[in-house]
Amino acid sequence: MSNATAWYQPTVTAEPMIELVIFDICDVSFGIPIAKIDRVVSNTSITDSHPLPAGSQILDLHQQLFGIKCLAPAAYLIVRRDRQEMCSIPADNLPTLTNVPIDRIGTLPTELRETSPIGIASHVARISTSTEDLTVFILEI
Repeated sequence: MSNATAWYQPTVTAEPMIELVIFDICDVSFGIPIAKIDRVVSNTSITDSHPLPAGSQILDLHQQLFGIKCLAPAAYLIVRRDRQEMCSIPADNLPTLTNVPIDRIGTLPTELRETSPIGIASHVARISTSTEDLTVFILEI
């Protein structure tokens, strides 16, 4: 029987990937690893009877990055931070889930981390979609 399996030789090796939830803040794309996301809540499903999670701090990246408050988010990303704290990030669009090859991700240069509001990101990735090449800043919330 050992000769029967000798013909099987895998021709493709699996490329290491990370799943990112990608969303926009103004014209900038951000990603958060799926393992950090508790859930995504559409703005249309938030009502007085179904508010954001109790104790969830709103992290308005619009305000932090561009000095403008997010008035009409399409969705909130509920992110589980360290020590099981949760925060809610308003996003301009409903996020998408994308597998990103690890070799497409690099550390954000130190000069950007120290001098730019975009420095809240720890990494950056280049992603090619069917319609565009996208730069995604990855947050380690």
